[in-house]
Amino acid sequence: MDKITVHFHAFYIDELIFYLRQIEKVKSLDSLLITTNPNKISAIEATLKNYWFENKTKIIAVQNYGVNVYPLIKIFLDKHLVEEGYLLHIHTKKSKHVSFGKKWKNYLINNLLGSRRNIDEIISIFKNDQSLELLYPHPYRRVKNYKDKNLGLVNKILEKNYLPAVNHIKVSEYPTGMMFWARTGTLLKLARLNANMEEFKHCNTAVDNTICHAYERLIGLLVKPEQKKLHRRNYFKEIIAWIK
Repeated sequence: MDKITVHFHAFYIDELIFYLRQIEKVKSLDSLLITTNPNKISAIEATLKNYWFENKTKIIAVQNYGVNVYPLIKIFLDKHLVEEGYLLHIHTKKSKHVSFGKKWKNYLINNLLGSRRNIDEIISIFKNDQSLELLYPHPYRRVKNYKDKNLGLVNKILEKNYLPAVNHIKVSEYPTGMMFWARTGTLLKLARLNANMEEFKHCNTAVDNTICHAYERLIGLLVKPEQKKLHRRNYFKEIIAWIK
């Protein structure tokens, strides 16, 4: 049976309760992997005591670089996750460089979590389509017309790994905001890319055109178009079910 794992990168501790309350809705959760800086572990452990999934949680110390991308790769490289199944990747997103950061975060979380019914629907979509590898929300309306600046860096990584280059990158081709559901095997492709891990140290100082932004795009580009799905939570269906 495919297991359900949530990888949660917790950098902003003041956002912790908001995310744990959302994760609480994943009633079929098998394991929760939390990556964070070593000095934040005790605060997370204390907060986890209030949640039913405390015993299903493993906290992994990571260095403060590579935003949420390097920690995601690290859980595969260090073999914290080796079983086949479904993985939800989320992180404490603030996007301080834009005025709509909170709305963007809420949009992503509501479409990837939001309710038990929505989560069950997402898992059913994967189970009913064995070719599906990646599911993520439609681009948030404020970023859907973004002109990508990472093409050169993406192609540099592809070339280094003997993969064909791409001519352009559409915002709908990858999970903008770096939150998504995927099969664990899909993310192994990302972790096995031949990249210099030292480069991730520069991600924290720029809001675009870094190796972290390139990897965000590669998550979508390494998957064929027919193997990924853009998802939008069906609020109408939930209201009808609640009325019934």
